[in-house]
Amino acid sequence: MLSFRCASFFAGSRWLTVVQSQDESSNSSALEGPSGPSVLSLSASDDLEDLCDGTVTSSSPARSPLLSSTCYLSPSKGLLREGRPSFGSFNDLPDIASITRSQSLENILEMLSKAEKAVSDDILPVLSVEGTGGTYFVSASADYNTRIGVFKPSDEEVSLEGNPRGNNDIMKTCIPVGESWKREIAAYRLDHGHFAGVPETIQLRMPKHYFHSKTDKIGSFQRFVPSDAESWDVMPACLPTEYIQRIAILDIRMCNSDRHGGNVLVCRGAEGDVTKLVPIDHGCCFPTDLTELEFEWLLWKQSKSPFSTACKHYIASLNGSRDAAILENELGIDHTAATLVRAATLFLQTAALTYQLTAYDIGTAMRRPSIGEPSPFELAIADSREALSDGGELDFILLASKLRDLCETISDEKRHR
Repeated sequence: MLSFRCASFFAGSRWLTVVQSQDESSNSSALEGPSGPSVLSLSASDDLEDLCDGTVTSSSPARSPLLSSTCYLSPSKGLLREGRPSFGSFNDLPDIASITRSQSLENILEMLSKAEKAVSDDILPVLSVEGTGGTYFVSASADYNTRIGVFKPSDEEVSLEGNPRGNNDIMKTCIPVGESWKREIAAYRLDHGHFAGVPETIQLRMPKHYFHSKTDKIGSFQRFVPSDAESWDVMPACLPTEYIQRIAILDIRMCNSDRHGGNVLVCRGAEGDVTKLVPIDHGCCFPTDLTELEFEWLLWKQSKSPFSTACKHYIASLNGSRDAAILENELGIDHTAATLVRAATLFLQTAALTYQLTAYDIGTAMRRPSIGEPSPFELAIADSREALSDGGELDFILLASKLRDLCETISDEKRHR
């Protein structure tokens, strides 16, 4: 039986597709470029890290291997890829999160290969007990003890007819109906260098027979991460400050409207101590307004600690304009949401790097103090918009000035406490 795996990434000046196929007479992989297979090849035992690192020239920025084109799973034809893949920048930073580019690629290949087998073996997906929309665990074995990933179909979100829970209540007015699955992918896409540790998330099309539906289902597919608890089941004092700060940076940039204790996974070491936090469930990020931002970590004292050196390096490396373009041009996120990401990134950089403010300071300024009262960050944005007759766009030069004033105010208040 032929097994088939592929993924694509940018290396040097070329797009490369790693295609790994195995049968009884073959145990090799080929690299395919836009015009067909390149001269490079590797055996199944070769290290993909050498491949990824070796083909990136010193004059070219390294890229994170992120498969954002649609993948199709077919029991008869294996894994098929459609469209031009697109990838995000990767900056080599000190103390960066442990998942490397090559590990990310391997994780994607592995979960797709296992998902393909699950579809072929008719190991049907299982609807999660929790959640508001269609959230399915895809497993590698018939006993469902080995989970591969989490699939969220685009047509089963809240208020859509296909919602398996009959949930017709719009949970977040700031998130366009039917677009949460895109935001799951976008969160991984913008977690450059896996700094916050968002599990690999790609767009995937599942065959209709797998869901007993009339048409194929397209949605987000995220690598399943085994964990020991959720953060709201653990004493906050036990949670590592570094991981909290990295998740806070991600949430601030994405204007997360749903960060709670149930979507931060806790992983423990052999001695029972917390070794890692994993952020998941990002369907309510990248909102079209800032009325419903929610940051659980504001309740944790670690968010009041100064940012670590690694976090400051990472914040300095961010490019809000580039991220906004990624959201709009590559992922189809609306302009309003992308603009807010750019504004939030500017606030983060100004506050953390120029004024030495903490995640707590920044998050408090972004989140509404009460439902009907705009936050200081909202007011700064409102004061920086052009007149509707001129397009209503944000004047980022003016916004930069307003944000500096806001940071000065926060700093003064801290000094007088």
